[in-house]
Amino acid sequence: MMKKVVRSLLVLSLVLLPMAAMADLGQVVAAKDIEITMLGTVQVLPQFMDNLDFNSKQTALDYIGDEGGRMEDHNIRTEARIGWKATAKDWDFLLILEADFLYNKVNVDRQNGFNNTSGAAFNANSVTANSDAFGIEKINFGYDFGPFKVNTGWNTKFVDLMTGGLIYADDHPYIGLAGKFGAKNNWEFLYLTIQDDISGTGGKLDADTLDWRAYTLRVGFDVNGFTVAPIYAYSDNNMREAQIHYFGAEGYGTVGGMFTPRFELVYATGDKDMHAAGRKIKYDISAFAAYASLDIAISKALVPYFGFYYLSGDDDAADHDVNAYNGIAMNQRYTPTFGMENALIYRAVPSLGSGIYENHFQTLGAAGTGGAVTGYGGASNALTGTAPGLVMLGAGLKGAINEKLDYKTQIMYFGFAQTENFKKWNNATKEVSSEVGYEFDLLLTYKFNPHFSLGNCVAVFLPGNGIEDRLGRDYDATAFMDTIEMKWSF
Repeated sequence: MMKKVVRSLLVLSLVLLPMAAMADLGQVVAAKDIEITMLGTVQVLPQFMDNLDFNSKQTALDYIGDEGGRMEDHNIRTEARIGWKATAKDWDFLLILEADFLYNKVNVDRQNGFNNTSGAAFNANSVTANSDAFGIEKINFGYDFGPFKVNTGWNTKFVDLMTGGLIYADDHPYIGLAGKFGAKNNWEFLYLTIQDDISGTGGKLDADTLDWRAYTLRVGFDVNGFTVAPIYAYSDNNMREAQIHYFGAEGYGTVGGMFTPRFELVYATGDKDMHAAGRKIKYDISAFAAYASLDIAISKALVPYFGFYYLSGDDDAADHDVNAYNGIAMNQRYTPTFGMENALIYRAVPSLGSGIYENHFQTLGAAGTGGAVTGYGGASNALTGTAPGLVMLGAGLKGAINEKLDYKTQIMYFGFAQTENFKKWNNATKEVSSEVGYEFDLLLTYKFNPHFSLGNCVAVFLPGNGIEDRLGRDYDATAFMDTIEMKWSF
């Protein structure tokens, strides 16, 4: 009898304890003029991969990088977000917490992979652990003064994500001003603090060497439903001793009820200081990039599309010109036409030289005169000034079969715009083909309800002669990736 009484009291205490704690802590009460919305998303993405290095044998290049870390063979990546949005008469607030990691015990137990007591490795297998990245992924505070609005935080900002994503789309810290003029025209200015560190050498502090700041201005004009936007951006990249001006323009919109053209043109000019053989060399930056596509909405179920990308490459690492185009933080992964989250090309693929979110090969390249490092820009600030550039030609088909089932499939040809540096860099007697290869993607998504969907994305990359010429004759295997997409949202 006594055991039953004790057990009942224990259960009752467990039920009442949270209530007592909540009473102690009080309640969260919003002011009457504030509207608060809670939101959240979870993506669980089992992924199966093979021949990521285009070699049937395992090599040091047999992996890809994504937001959850390095992946190879089979991994389950997850991205969990929960947030709140508050709005009132003149101000708004957004906060999103995120955990983006690979499913393993070290990550889900929120451990950093090391034994904190002894300092020894937590496990002998060096399990990937990136749980320390959990925190405030996106935040924005805004106040509307009437003629303009001020925003600050590190929410996703972009100047050209609706077209080619050739200049900037990312979530660095910013202070921004935005406003409207006329009925449908708008503008936005961003001051981005991409990097801000102080270095110390020889007992002296240097507040500039490691800094990277950027400034962007986009003005959008509505022309009978078609948006035309001139764009200016300035990258003050002290980390790479590079100062670059970007002059661009983009356009997009629906014309004639069924045609959606998109285009973007960018010219980059500036200079970069190099240090080689004990002296400083000034390099002139002159590069350009272009994008265009066309969607044709024959019906909801049948929307063919096609388009191209071009990024200029460098043809001579020994001169003092940087002709390879590198944006501030390019992002083709989430652009409307060829963007696909789980396509292969939009990962960091060492065997291709591509960067995360980007569809090019600008991490490849040769050292400049005297071994000078010519790199600048990109999401990792590791793109090279002697990169081979990009030629991409693509076509696809997308649509909604019904209210629940969507599909998207596409094929893209990838090539180098310039190959001269490969010949000089790798082997003075060997040509490198400009043909990188073809990627085929197929995405099917079934929406069970507004809050849950199940999809599958297959990505296949057939390597061209350019990969084999650059890496060796054994690098001719087809790369494969299959991603199951389980997504919840509210």
